[in-house]
Amino acid sequence: MAGLKRRELTVYPTGAYRWTLLILTTLVTVSLYYVLYVLGSVSTLVISEFHWTLDTYVYLGLISSLCGMFSAGAGGLGDLFGRSNLLLVSTALSVVIAFLLGSAGTGLQFGILYCLLGFCEGFALVMSSVLMRDFSPRVGRGVAMAMWTIGPVGGSLLASKVASAVLSDGGDSWRTLYRISGTVALIVFILCLLFLRDLSPQLRNEIIVKAEADGAVDVARSSAMRPRTWGERIPLRIILPSLGVSLYLLVYITAVSLFPLYLESQFGFTLATANSMMAGFWLVNILGALFFGAVSDRLRVRKPFILAGAVLMFIATAIFASRLGKETSQGMMQALLIVMGLVIACGFSPWLAAVSETAEDLDPARVAAGMAWFGTVNRVVVAVASLILPHVVTSQSGWRAWWVACLVGIVLFIPTIPLLSGSWRRIRSGRTGDASKRSVTATAHP
Repeated sequence: MAGLKRRELTVYPTGAYRWTLLILTTLVTVSLYYVLYVLGSVSTLVISEFHWTLDTYVYLGLISSLCGMFSAGAGGLGDLFGRSNLLLVSTALSVVIAFLLGSAGTGLQFGILYCLLGFCEGFALVMSSVLMRDFSPRVGRGVAMAMWTIGPVGGSLLASKVASAVLSDGGDSWRTLYRISGTVALIVFILCLLFLRDLSPQLRNEIIVKAEADGAVDVARSSAMRPRTWGERIPLRIILPSLGVSLYLLVYITAVSLFPLYLESQFGFTLATANSMMAGFWLVNILGALFFGAVSDRLRVRKPFILAGAVLMFIATAIFASRLGKETSQGMMQALLIVMGLVIACGFSPWLAAVSETAEDLDPARVAAGMAWFGTVNRVVVAVASLILPHVVTSQSGWRAWWVACLVGIVLFIPTIPLLSGSWRRIRSGRTGDASKRSVTATAHP
């Protein structure tokens, strides 16, 4: 039990121990998003049982996103109190809520619980992403942040896979799916309670460039480059790219909550088949995130991948939208979903690494506050999308208008890319972006 009390690391973790901490953070993020995304995979069943209109269902997503917006805005508390303990609180609450959702007797009870779940998600979004930054030096940040994207994507994959299996076996109870997700989250919570740790304030306020397996750590200090406090100015270098990437992710936002419903209502696929196809979408997205994160680490450059992802996403979305109203085979639809899952990863995985590096360059002592801006802006965009969607998804013309909005969002994302830290060209020297102008070497032990 003594290990439960000593939750701060006074030396920077390296080697296998650092990877263990990254994997634990990934697992807790997967479990949280798994609980959150169960609803998207069984939306038609929940709507039918509680006699909701489509408007009611989508507005529930709006209120849940607003709750997440407020909690994400409080993510800066992680700079004061550490990240892992606050993440564990969110996880514990999510476990309880998952089991309560599986027992909800009325639509009102379900709605209140789901909004509380959204509040936990917004807070956990910030804490988990900052933990991934804490445990990943600049060299290797792309892979670490790609692992973070496994959280929402892996949660979606699990939700789709489990729903597809349960529903195809003749099960028709969405309640079982919530109990399964709650059990998974409980197991992960126990593991993280025992083994997940925080860096000490002194360590997490440094910019770590490299961490070798033998314990050597390169530390870059760039205090002259950053404002003294975040309160001195609104960090537009974080806010505008966060707005841009949230618009870029409008297709992803739609996929999370409405793609199974879209595939069922517009193309006639069964709910089980739609979830099976979405599982392919999410799996490719995970593999793509890891690949593009690793390559951007190898080349030590993010922006070309982000731009390429935006351009390819525009093309893939245009082709996907063009199938609306046309007979489309399951094979062709699956191929389109796989391509979209891959190109979303190409843009978002390196972007997440770049925005964390930008937050470090502004002030490494307030990275959680910087990532809280991302979480808040993202939740605002999700909330606005949830407000609009009921008015556009009831007909083919409405869906066409929505796909046009998604294409416009991708275009608006592109001009925000230059605001991020990092070069457009491959860095061949030992420099790793703006933060590595002055470096010293320290020794750490896992």
